[in-house]
Amino acid sequence: MRILINENILSNRNVFITESVDYNSFMTKDELCPHIFHPNSLMKKDVRKSLLKTASDFYDYMQLDWVDDGIKDVWLVGSLAGYNWSENYSDLDIHVIIDYGQISKNTELVKNDMWALKTVYNKEHDIDVKGFKVEVYAQDKAEELKSDGIYSIQKQTWIKKPKKRKVNINKNKINSYVSKIEREIEKALKEFRLQNFNVAYDMADNIKEMVSNLRAEGLEEGGEFASKNLAFKALRRNGSLDKLDKLYKRSFDNETSIPLSPAEKEEIEDEPTKDEKTFDDDKISKGDKETKSSKNDKDEEQGEYNDGITYKVNGRSYTSLRDAEQATGIAKSTIEYRVNSDLPKWRAYAKLT
Repeated sequence: MRILINENILSNRNVFITESVDYNSFMTKDELCPHIFHPNSLMKKDVRKSLLKTASDFYDYMQLDWVDDGIKDVWLVGSLAGYNWSENYSDLDIHVIIDYGQISKNTELVKNDMWALKTVYNKEHDIDVKGFKVEVYAQDKAEELKSDGIYSIQKQTWIKKPKKRKVNINKNKINSYVSKIEREIEKALKEFRLQNFNVAYDMADNIKEMVSNLRAEGLEEGGEFASKNLAFKALRRNGSLDKLDKLYKRSFDNETSIPLSPAEKEEIEDEPTKDEKTFDDDKISKGDKETKSSKNDKDEEQGEYNDGITYKVNGRSYTSLRDAEQATGIAKSTIEYRVNSDLPKWRAYAKLT
């Protein structure tokens, strides 16, 4: 079952990372997922239509319409393209195959851009097909993919047909890899709780690299069923990687954020609010403001500051808005707003008739 992330995980000292590993989810099935494939191993029509539409939308999202013959193929990869799919954990991993070289000679830069685009797109969308979440990515046609099965959705055929096989799961090895990562996450969480954000951030960064290497080494050494790769899946499925990602982002945000000083906060409180700044706009038209401004300028030239009303500001009385402005440094429009306001925080401002 999926583990929901506790929003208080970063601050709650009594919450521990370690979750049990669901080993049953790694067992291979006797058939391809019946929700996705027919018994003859061809993808179901409604599923294929939905996935191709998603791939097309993602391609439009990347704004690569200027590339000739941009989409080379659309693949289904990962566990649902094989016999190790899981009802609870598998996603529909859709790879839109393109030629990075058509976009730029710097294919490494293109790869980074494609990774960023897929991350944003997948976060913005919540596409569910037959109970499985759809995840989409733009893969270079030259990239070697480690997947037990690869199905061409576009061509309705297998690029690499998966094979049924028994999987020997080494629970001790998997537990060892999982526990090591979780212990490191807990150490980083401890630093975060102590508000050592820069330390927590560096530790989280190192752990993310450890996790990435764990998966890469697993795929290289033994493919999808290698203990290291299964440990990576276990960390993802029990919520540890989500917690690590949250720790990484929150540590960076706290490390780089700079709060206002008490003096700066006091200065802001004395500045007019948005409502105060727009008070004149709500009260009179632009033409009226220009007329009023001209009249005020003329009155000021003649020394006629008294408008016949007494204004009380913070215990002191002034015979005009102009006098109050000069004495307090607060704009006339702001004073006028405050003396007419019914808000309790402006009780020190009053208009006396």
